Parts: sequence; structure tokens; C-alpha cells
Amino acid sequence: MAEETPKKSMSFLKASAIQFTSKYLNVALQLVLTAVLARLLTPEEYGVMAGITIFTSLFSILAEMGFGPAIIQFKQLKSEDYGGIFIFSIIIGTVIAIAFGLMGYPISWFFNDASYVPLCFLTVISVFFNAINMVPNGLLLKDKKFFTIGIRLVVTTLIGGVVAIIMAYNGFGTAALVWNLNIIAILVFIWNFISVRKQLSFHNLHILQSVHVVLRYSLYQAGYSIINYFLVTLIISSLAGSLVLLRSDFTTRRIN
Repeated sequence: MAEETPKKSMSFLKASAIQFTSKYLNVALQLVLTAVLARLLTPEEYGVMAGITIFTSLFSILAEMGFGPAIIQFKQLKSEDYGGIFIFSIIIGTVIAIAFGLMGYPISWFFNDASYVPLCFLTVISVFFNAINMVPNGLLLKDKKFFTIGIRLVVTTLIGGVVAIIMAYNGFGTAALVWNLNIIAILVFIWNFISVRKQLSFHNLHILQSVHVVLRYSLYQAGYSIINYFLVTLIISSLAGSLVLLRSDFTTRRIN
């Protein structure tokens, strides 16, 4: 027992170092890419993307349904179960993606901007691939393949950012930002699926039975994520509203 502790500690330290390095390298990369895109796009185009991002975050939570954490938690799942849950994620992803595309019409009406309709249908690609990525990504985390995840994070961000910059330079506007999301989602899924392909079995599937094993836990996780999403959104909205009021009051006092 005494000999196992150093190995576990080294494993933990190595995993932490990899995650720390990849995340902060990714943040630095995103800052550079965003700075370049800010020179090529107008504030209005970024504003449209901000409106879309609000809804993509919510739909991503709905699409995942907490299955990612459930795959990590349940050790008794077999390759057939992973395959069944993956097929189920394709069904859920398709439904959620179609729903998001149709959401473009009320969003367009709310913001009084017709450009939201085609942009929401374009964003459907990232919504779908994020949904079907929950099983492969959960398996990578379960297997503690942090190095693979870290490399994937940086590489996909770089490729997506470069494509977005090229598109923005050629006048694609907000669509360049949407394609950034789409390309990252597609590349992440392909990378993850190739990495865990041998762990998925599509023979003798019992989709509903496999889903039922993790359903209660996954719904709990999904409920927590949804509540957290609305709480964070509410807090940010409240703070933003307070800042606007303070700025307005300060401006009024200066004028008077």
C-alpha cells in the first residue's frame, strides 16, 4: 500500500499540470484570435453573435442531458451500453438541433433582426455535434486521457480561429463566428470518436435499457446545469443592469 501512494500522487500531479497548461494556453490563444477578429468585425456583428450564444449554451445543456458525467460515474457500463447511449444522443441531438433552427424565428422577432434566422440554422451544426459528442468526451474523461483532451483543445481552437479569421477577412461577418463554433464542434467530435471508437459497440443494442441505467443520475446533473445556467444568467443580467443604471446616474450628474 505504501508503494501505491507516490504513483497516484504523480498521476494526479501530471493530470493537473496537463489540464492547467492546456487550458491557459487555450485562453491565451483565444485572446489572440479574438483580438484579430475584433479588428475585422463590427460591434454589431459581435452583438448578433452574443444573442445566439445565449441560446446555444442552453441548448447544449439540454442536448447533453447530463449523460457525460453519468458515463464517468457508472463503472458497470459495457461497450454495448456506450453504443446505445451514443445512438440515443444522435436522436436527441437531431431533435434539439431542429428545435434550435426553428428558434431563429422567435429570436429574430424578439431582436427585430432577420439575420438571426439563417444564422440559427447555420448554428444547428455545432448544436448537433456537441450533442453527439457527450459519449466520446465522457469516455475520454473516464479513461483520464487528459493529454489527448489538452492537445485536442488547443488544436481545434487554433483551426477554428484561423478559419474564422479568413472568413471574417473575406466579409462573411457574423457567419465567420458561427463557423468557428461549427468547425470546433466537428473537429472535437471526430477527434474524440476516433480516440474511443474501440470502446463503442453497436451490436446487440438495447438503447432504452442502457439509457435507463444512467437516466436518474443524468437528469439530476442536467437539472443542476439548467438551474446553474439560469442563475448565472440572472446574476450577470442584474449586474449589467446595475452598471447601466450607475453609468446613467453618473452621466446625469455630470451634465447637471
